Amino acid sequence: MRTRVTELLGIAYPIICGGMFRVGRAHLAGAVSETGGLGIITSATFDDPEELRLEIRLAFILIFLSLASIFIFESR
Repeated sequence: MRTRVTELLGIAYPIICGGMFRVGRAHLAGAVSETGGLGIITSATFDDPEELRLEIRLAFILIFLSLASIFIFESR
């Protein structure tokens, strides 16, 4: 499916998984991205910057494994 959103974000489908506190983590974002949507990690979920860094690293691993797109937005 081609829309302005899919072309702008480089995704297959215009499905955007919005940030969800305590739920928007690497595995959910990776699963959405793996199916062609846009996965989002919610940074407000993490109190410790190091924990967020580890989650971002996990997200990049999931990207590499699924060859999908995943974007990380800061929500603080």
